[in-house]
Amino acid sequence: SYINYGETLKVNMDSPVQASGKLFLFPWKAASPYVSGGVTVAPNSNALNESNIDDLPDGMAYGPHGGVGIQLGLGRMAINVEGQYIKFSNVEGKSKVQGIVGVDYYF
Repeated sequence: SYINYGETLKVNMDSPVQASGKLFLFPWKAASPYVSGGVTVAPNSNALNESNIDDLPDGMAYGPHGGVGIQLGLGRMAINVEGQYIKFSNVEGKSKVQGIVGVDYYF
């Protein structure tokens, strides 16, 4: 899900698919800020397939994303809170701001 800031505030429940990498400032500490970056693919009715991938249908927006967050370590578990900015490459003038909360378990 993501929030679109434009003329109106819109919360959209379409789930994007993302591949991300994270760089932690203080790995394995109780609180560690980080930056992230990667690629997002999400449903969008205005998106056109401008890639060289013939099997990718119209209606799927894609582009890079970047974010900042913090991971709070709780023993073998960690809670992540992150804000991301997504800029879709194949949709004119479209970008998204997204908040993410997650739980990691290390075994």
